[in-house]
Amino acid sequence: MLTLTVLGCLAVGSGAGLAGGLISCQPTPTLETARPLSPAEARRLAAMRVTNYQDGRVGLRATLGLAGDEIEVTGAVDWGRELIYLTVTGPGAGEHRGLLQAGPGLVATRPAPATGRTPARPSGPATTGRPTDDRDPAAGTTAGARPPAGDPPAATRPGPTEPPSTEPGSAEPGSAQPGSTGPASTEPGSTQPGGTEPGASDPPAGQPATGDPATGDPAAEEPATDNPATGDPTPGEPATGEPATGKPETAGPGQTGPAGGVFGPPAGAPGPVVAEPAGPPREAATAAAEQPPVAPPQDGWRVRRMGGTGTEVNPLDSFLALIFAAAADRPDRPEALERSEARWLGRDRAGGATVDVLLGPAVSQASWDSGPASPTPTALTEMGGAVRYWLDSDARLHRIEALLGENVPVQVDLDRTTRPEVTAVAALGGLPVLPRAVTADEAELLARLRPTNLDQGGATVALTVPTVPAERLLPGDGPTVNLRGAGWVNWYGGNAYLAVHDLDEPTERLLLRADPAGVAARTVRREDDAPAHGADPPRDGRPGAADLPPLPAPIDRAWSYRQWPERTDRLGGLDLDLLVSEVLSLGDQRAGDLAALRRSAVWLRRDVVAGQKVTVFELPKPVEADTPRGQARMRYWVDRSGLLRRLELRTRTGAFAQLDLHPGQVPELPWVPTN
Repeated sequence: MLTLTVLGCLAVGSGAGLAGGLISCQPTPTLETARPLSPAEARRLAAMRVTNYQDGRVGLRATLGLAGDEIEVTGAVDWGRELIYLTVTGPGAGEHRGLLQAGPGLVATRPAPATGRTPARPSGPATTGRPTDDRDPAAGTTAGARPPAGDPPAATRPGPTEPPSTEPGSAEPGSAQPGSTGPASTEPGSTQPGGTEPGASDPPAGQPATGDPATGDPAAEEPATDNPATGDPTPGEPATGEPATGKPETAGPGQTGPAGGVFGPPAGAPGPVVAEPAGPPREAATAAAEQPPVAPPQDGWRVRRMGGTGTEVNPLDSFLALIFAAAADRPDRPEALERSEARWLGRDRAGGATVDVLLGPAVSQASWDSGPASPTPTALTEMGGAVRYWLDSDARLHRIEALLGENVPVQVDLDRTTRPEVTAVAALGGLPVLPRAVTADEAELLARLRPTNLDQGGATVALTVPTVPAERLLPGDGPTVNLRGAGWVNWYGGNAYLAVHDLDEPTERLLLRADPAGVAARTVRREDDAPAHGADPPRDGRPGAADLPPLPAPIDRAWSYRQWPERTDRLGGLDLDLLVSEVLSLGDQRAGDLAALRRSAVWLRRDVVAGQKVTVFELPKPVEADTPRGQARMRYWVDRSGLLRRLELRTRTGAFAQLDLHPGQVPELPWVPTN
């Protein structure tokens, strides 16, 4: 979960750092009636984050900034997978206009065309499930499956805004006794950047392949008898472990339905209606806006680290940090909140419910509680800063208001009547995974991987690599470098020839000529290496002629050769090098060790890439023997014939890189100069 590291950057210009909390994140209460929290209110505020975590997915709309220069965002958050998906618009959007996805510490953006706004879409929140069957034939479970939420039909959903309540005592008809049951603490699932769903997807509409039972192939077969609801394995197949990404999606703590919550009415009821705070008007955050497409586009994404590298953080990153911080896998301690500067501010209506407006800490207790040996802070500035929360009787959050910096108010409205499915783009992990041991047939398929590739002779390849700068190899001095590349691998000849460029340096390319011993590299300007091998347009996901390296290759003294060990640094092999060296090794006459594959290989999920149905596997390296399933760096996308279609790498940034392969005839590649 995000902590003070990113949120602390919101206090730019205020003189406050991590020690002082988020001064600029603290809206000033305007009501003289503001008072300390009652025990029931403290329990409800303490349960808010775990309720969000358990509920998982909600739609959201938000407005950042002042009128006339505001940024509007619309989309959804999946707190269970730690994933946000938004369309960014508004007069203040500027270079941020377009699509955005975010995971822990990472932001992927797809800028809108410079000619205008992204295409308009219906204003209602996206309400889709994944319309595919991605069941695991060996486990009999649905990868990433979640129980039905019981949401009301769209026609009965309340509007995004409601008139303020003027009726005293209308918030919570129920009453809680001391010691009311709070939310159960749940341990977090195993999460990595991009959720724990590594393995990028490239199917139409982000859909996994379902396979073909008629073929009997392990990459296609689907069982006829399984129980996705219970997760019982198919008879005769090994049982699975726990889903790497499964988070409980039960109702919130103590939910009793529309009659009222178990937390009881707020102390002091009847209370005043909270005054409208300064900042963007409510109608701005709930007006019709552009929804992101249900299936995110698979191309055009750039990756960066959240928060930047300097002292200034853009408001969108501050907003994302605030949304992530609204969920946690366990409740806060009510007694700590009751003793703190948290306050009850009043009563209001939001999301069709009567709610209490509470002033509370911006981040969870785990971020500000130093343990029993240290005194518990009471000032909200020491608890991440202060935020206004609109909470109903079941600790469900409907609205957030805060200041993200000087003159950057934010209002967030959550639509809890919808549970939009959020599919991560390839860089953030793609579809969910459900790691398990491979079956005997799957191990045999993997054992044939190298000979099957070798039979093809070679492949045209395309690269997408979000990584950190390597100054001695590539241009760029930013915190993240987004590389694109294309070329060929020749398994018969044991060499590869690639052209790679940084998206921020489009006129300069790096040419790589690699073999099992090392790499020769040189830079060229794009106008100097115009390809002489035709101008075929891209098809079936293949790179176009303009992306491929020039043939014949330049022959001069500009080439610099290094053996693979010489290209490492203190962290080991470079991301680009790991992909290239691995793909070179995947064409060999020798079959894999079947027994070793049964012990170590991991089935992750079904997917589709370039129109080919594949199974995504993990083959941990010896140094990863103790790595939990689903967390190894390499992923292998293998089709039903045993051909490798994609090689995927968890990079140093935490995002995922892809090397896509199109097996077939390749041109004669230049030899690798060694001096």
